[in-house]
Amino acid sequence: MAKDFFSKKVCEQLASELVAEEAKMLKQVGVVKTIRHTIREKKLEVIRERVDRRLFKVKNRMVIVINVSSYETDGGFMVEFSFAEHPDFALGSRKLTKKEQEVFDEYREAFVSYTESHEDTMEYDLSQAAYSLAKLKHGIRLLKYELQTFGFHEACDPDFFEKTGITVGAFRECSAKELMLEDVIIKTYK
Repeated sequence: MAKDFFSKKVCEQLASELVAEEAKMLKQVGVVKTIRHTIREKKLEVIRERVDRRLFKVKNRMVIVINVSSYETDGGFMVEFSFAEHPDFALGSRKLTKKEQEVFDEYREAFVSYTESHEDTMEYDLSQAAYSLAKLKHGIRLLKYELQTFGFHEACDPDFFEKTGITVGAFRECSAKELMLEDVIIKTYK
């Protein structure tokens, strides 16, 4: 195999072109990251507008969304929801110990405060009461977590920035069309 010999000038020119091409590529990567971040943030804004201060019936439970967070994945992003059960529907006919009843009353109070004021501190109080209740004798879990995956290619769909796109595992009557979170709103808190 014959060796190719390049002059010093040719190698210097190639090095300059390499630096220029790498700079272009770096700029493109920055543009792509910015676009992805913008799409994800806009989708989160749409979701939060549709779920904020609303009571939903999800998997036969009455819940409110107390937190929505997101992180980027390869080719898309995940949205995580924290649901808190409505205290009036959470226990059914379960009997509570004295300590569980005290903590459940704290949960109820935090739930009411959260739905009335919707301050971040109320979310914390609600979560803490729910965690405390889960640690007690009957292990009652009033917080649920769900994940939904979105691909960046989905942002081209006409209603991507109009609807949540969050499916709830139930179907619309006899059809194969899944219900979305906004389809199962029971009540909106003021």
